[in-house]
Formats: sequence, C-alpha cells, structure tokens
Amino acid sequence: MEFIDKWQTLIGSAIGPFLAIFLSTKAFLYKEKRQQAKDRKEAIRRTEVALSQTLSHILIAAYQLEGFIERAETIISGVKSVTNPKSYSLDETNFPATMNIYFDEELIKMKFNSYYLHNKILIVDYLVRDANSNILQFRYDYERLLGKNERFADEKKMLPVDQRAAYIHNFEGFIKMIQEFVGGLKKDSAHSIAQAKAYNLKLMQNQLLTIWKYEGISFKYFKNKKDIENYNGSMKAVDRINKLMEKDAIKIMREPQERISHI
Repeated sequence: MEFIDKWQTLIGSAIGPFLAIFLSTKAFLYKEKRQQAKDRKEAIRRTEVALSQTLSHILIAAYQLEGFIERAETIISGVKSVTNPKSYSLDETNFPATMNIYFDEELIKMKFNSYYLHNKILIVDYLVRDANSNILQFRYDYERLLGKNERFADEKKMLPVDQRAAYIHNFEGFIKMIQEFVGGLKKDSAHSIAQAKAYNLKLMQNQLLTIWKYEGISFKYFKNKKDIENYNGSMKAVDRINKLMEKDAIKIMREPQERISHI
C-alpha cells in the first residue's frame, strides 16, 4: 500500500503540470480560432462597405465624365458651324471635379479563407489605382489642349480656319480617349466590383457553405491535381466564379445606376 501510495503521488505530480499545460494550450488555440473567425467576419463586413463605396464612386465618375463629353461635343459642333474666315475659336468647358475613387487598401492585408475574394480585392485595388491615375492624366492633357489652342489663336501662328480645324481635331481625339475610358470604367471595372460584392454578400450570409460550394474540393471529383488547381487555385477559378456571380452582379449594378440617373 505504501508503494502504491508513493506511485500515485508521483503520477499525480507528473499529470498535474501536464494537464495544466494541455488545458492552457487547448484554451489558447480555441481563443485563437475564435479570434480568427471574428477577424474574418469583420473583414467581410468591411469589404461590403468598401465595395459599395467604390462601386458608387466609379459610376459617379463615369456619369460626370459623360456630362463633360456631352458639353465638349456641343462645343465641337459650334466650332464646326463657324463660317467667318477671320474668327478664331476659344470655346471651352470645365473638366469635371471628379472625385478620387475610394478603395480601402487595408483589405489587401486581411484574410478571408477565400482565394477568389482575395484575388478580386487585388484586382479592384489595381482598377481603382489605374482609374484615378487616368483621370488625373486626362485633366492635365485637357489643360494642355486648351493652352495650345489659346497660343495658336493669340499669337496668330495659324490662320483662323486652320486653328479651328486643329482645335476640332485635337478635341475630338481627346474626347474619343475619354469615351473609351468611360466605357471600360462602366463595363469592366464596375462589373468586376459588382461580382466581388455579390460573392462577399454570400459570405456574409454563410461563409463556410459559400466557400465549400464555390471553392471547396471535398465531395467533388477531380481527375488530377491540375484540375483541382484550376478549380480553386488559379485565375481560371476566378473566371469560373465570375460567371457564376453574373446574375447577381447585374442586379447589384442596377441600384446605383438608377440612383445616379436621378442626380
């Protein structure tokens, strides 16, 4: 009995610290897992707000630039109608004070457990940077165009008829560039954001089910690893889910477009 009692004491002494370490580790891992889930939930919520703002800003920018195009075309028509051989043309319109398109850059650093959404956020970040850069360049080019036209008229380096023809040619070329940009802004950039927003809304409703349905490989048949990668780990996977988000993206686009049309 004395022998058993000693061994019980030794075993108890050994098990006590072990259990303490085991339970502490278990509690830490559980807390860490809960925090990660909470962080993902917050990232999804923040993404919803950011994508909504970005989509609205892009459509507003497109709307403002379309207004500028209309005014510019009116000026071009007026210059073309001038018949006085001694008349120079200095008509102009203001370039819109287009807002800087917003995007939450912190989203790039966040984790979503979704290959698709992470890549869409990277794509949106690039699209927004490119759009803001182009708009600034358009403003600069427009000021140069007006300055060049004024110099031709003030210094009388060209005959009036030649000055008007050059103004029309330069202005029409400038407007064509903006028209192509606006078309891409509405058709490509805004649509890509709407696709990301559609998927993010599904994550808000049920994150685990959404990721399994669109990106998960369990209970699904694949011939080889390449098929798995194409399904959930490459740009082909992004293209595949883009198509699945198409209907929802069209619905998402409709609301801000209708709202902006009443401005």
